[in-house]
Amino acid sequence: VKMFNKLIPYLNEVVFYSPYPLSAISIGAAIRRETLFVVRLFLFPLFNPKYQSQAVGQIIVKFGFDGKPENVELTLDFLKLMS
Repeated sequence: VKMFNKLIPYLNEVVFYSPYPLSAISIGAAIRRETLFVVRLFLFPLFNPKYQSQAVGQIIVKFGFDGKPENVELTLDFLKLMS
């Protein structure tokens, strides 16, 4: 958690464009893989989501143990289309 908190200022500066209005974000999972941490942030089109299945997308953040922004990889993945 401490290492992810170091990345918050960097993540706040990242700009991405979404085909949906996004109103909420939550941490879905955080795991350790060899020399990396992988954190999934779920994106929701509503203010108070109740279920993970309401997410329309996710940001996958991979970062090394050093927590340096230059060693961060972001992937944006839209999970479903809204009607």
